[in-house]
Amino acid sequence: MVDWNTEQGWAAARGRVLIAPDDADDFVSALAQLGPDDVAIHCAGGTVAECLRCAMAIREFIRSRLERGRCVFIAND
Repeated sequence: MVDWNTEQGWAAARGRVLIAPDDADDFVSALAQLGPDDVAIHCAGGTVAECLRCAMAIREFIRSRLERGRCVFIAND
């Protein structure tokens, strides 16, 4: 998961990059812990509640894919 924070590994690739299930699960866990103070300074063009709803939708999308044994990718164009 450190790779996500330091933008190493996947950030150097181009196109779709497969994310290891353990890393995707770590990301889901991190999204579940977000609170208003975590997103407030990053909400450009939206409200804190909207940012948290978006984080929840992303979390549920990834969680659902993992539960179904589907791959998770990140796109780095």
